[in-house]
Amino acid sequence: HPSTFCRGYLVPRRSENSFTPLLHISMANWCMAILLVMVAHDALANRDEGMLTLEAESNSSSTWADSLTWDQAQGPWTFYYKEWCPYTQTVFKMLKEAGVFEAFVKRVGAANMRCFSGFEDCVASQNLGVTDVADLLQTYASQLPVDPNTGRDKEIPCEYFYSKRQHTVHDQLIAASATGHDKSCSSEKISPAIVIKNKKYCESGEIKKWLQNNIANLKKEDLELGPDLQ
Repeated sequence: HPSTFCRGYLVPRRSENSFTPLLHISMANWCMAILLVMVAHDALANRDEGMLTLEAESNSSSTWADSLTWDQAQGPWTFYYKEWCPYTQTVFKMLKEAGVFEAFVKRVGAANMRCFSGFEDCVASQNLGVTDVADLLQTYASQLPVDPNTGRDKEIPCEYFYSKRQHTVHDQLIAASATGHDKSCSSEKISPAIVIKNKKYCESGEIKKWLQNNIANLKKEDLELGPDLQ
């Protein structure tokens, strides 16, 4: 119920196994509160894929972030994600604060930023009655997670995996495991995931750490660029 959940902006704790309210909000913000709480409480934790991600983040001993070098990562990248997912957002937030979020998108290539569920899908799947999610996101931009499409002329598309059962990108996420994957990808459905030279790597903590280790490389003028949207 809205009155139960409208108590704050939920973000992952350091362990990424639970969520904590950080920002008190008024009743005028109830739609935004529902969106944020629903993201953490229902759309992630109560879904099978969310539980797989929680288990993987908690139990894996993979440390690929320390072993994969930048030189080994030359060539194509693909990033699979849910736009609203708190695990994805920890990666996006770090990149934004480091001033390299746009560089990351360019390195992956907007065409290879593969989103299978966006903010709109998240809201639609909960039947909240919110019709203009874009306006909602803009209104509460200062309180929101990172929106990958902010400032972009052409938006990175997201499928409606939960509300409309669109599954092309999700199927690609699963299929990517077949060409090779790190042990951090304990399930083929875990996201976020990054595919580098046909090998899939998982765990938001490891992805975040590896990108943090390579912030200087992301700032280079001769950064290799991925494919843009057509």
